[in-house]
Amino acid sequence: MRVYLEKLFSLLPDSTYLSEVNVPGTHDSCTAFCTMENMCRCQSLTVKEQLALGIRLFDIRLYKSGKDFYLCHSLADCFTDSTKKKKLTFDDVLEDFRVFLKENPEEILIISVKQDRGIMNRWFFPPFYDKYIKGDEDSWYLKNNIPTLGECRGKLVLMRRCRVWKSFYKTSDGGLNFS
Repeated sequence: MRVYLEKLFSLLPDSTYLSEVNVPGTHDSCTAFCTMENMCRCQSLTVKEQLALGIRLFDIRLYKSGKDFYLCHSLADCFTDSTKKKKLTFDDVLEDFRVFLKENPEEILIISVKQDRGIMNRWFFPPFYDKYIKGDEDSWYLKNNIPTLGECRGKLVLMRRCRVWKSFYKTSDGGLNFS
């Protein structure tokens, strides 16, 4: 039996700290359609389907190729559907997140971002920030402290699991630092 929790955060007061809430999340959230399914498929549902079930914390694993950020699970590529013709980009997933928050402005989505392919370095996050956050900072909670629900309703809470150089913080906030 599936229980739908479409309005998880709307039931809680604004003064509640995010750390006081048991937030439903998924591991390797975008692996519903991936290569090497026997080893790498951790989810059978798309992000949109997970949102409908009440998932609010998403484990987003990326690699950068050119100007695009693609979803992956180590060496496995993730795709938009079962045909596996189009690789899943963060643009695709971000659109699902934005539509959900527009329809549910009292909700909160925690986005755990990690580089999951290639040499882990400090050069991964700044281009991610420039492409997806810069100029749209109001859509994100970017401080490195635990917010109250009132501070982050209707936002994407960035939980960064990749390193950055110290000078990056002079110009922007890098989210909750889990690196």
